[in-house]
Amino acid sequence: MMRKIQMCFYVAMLVAVNNVGTSYATTVDVSETAGVNRVTTGISAWNTRGVDMAGMEVIVYFAGGGFESSMWGGGGASGTDWSLTMANMLGSTMNTQWIFDVSNASANISSIVLNGGENVVFDTWFWEKSIGTPGSLYGIEFTIDKVLYNGVDQNWPDNGTSANLGEIDVLYSGSVSLNSPTAIGDLYQTMTITFDDSFLFGESHKLAFWADTDNLRSPVPEPATMILLGAGLLGLVGRRHSRRRK
Repeated sequence: MMRKIQMCFYVAMLVAVNNVGTSYATTVDVSETAGVNRVTTGISAWNTRGVDMAGMEVIVYFAGGGFESSMWGGGGASGTDWSLTMANMLGSTMNTQWIFDVSNASANISSIVLNGGENVVFDTWFWEKSIGTPGSLYGIEFTIDKVLYNGVDQNWPDNGTSANLGEIDVLYSGSVSLNSPTAIGDLYQTMTITFDDSFLFGESHKLAFWADTDNLRSPVPEPATMILLGAGLLGLVGRRHSRRRK
């Protein structure tokens, strides 16, 4: 499924913030592919914060070839002349901007891959929890807030003379389901942001966007695993006692 979204579109709850009356010349294509589904036992948090996404991998690919990978930590993720963070690391991804910043880059950026890893999934549906995956509550599909160049917001009044910034393609992949091999279609393991060839996203550019994440519940060991673990511990204790008696 693919949807072309003009950048002047905003999630209803975000419209009142600061962008009413502006129109962007860039379009965003958002699509999803199930890929290899992952089954989880539950959602531990639907209002995930920036500091709750430790272990997420961020991979930045350069237009001239090559890539850099960084693991998300307490301050986000960063590499050579680029960084990805949240406007407020203690804020929920439901209402806090992501900021991808490029400074003094020697090459343009072709794409950004966010791989949630074991703990983080992307929630794309802005619907009640009774419709989406139980526990995920509300979600937000990738939506641009601002594109800045040298600190200037690259948006214009909707007067028909806006310049074309290019196109951004966003792909959600790797569906996630709850205690079932069949996914509802709102949760994904990976989000890939790709700048098309006409969008020269590089030095002095900054992208501010919205995208919601949830945390997965830590898996509970299977009963057989717990039995084996207990037997192993008892074996260690027995061995220790036998050594003391010698």
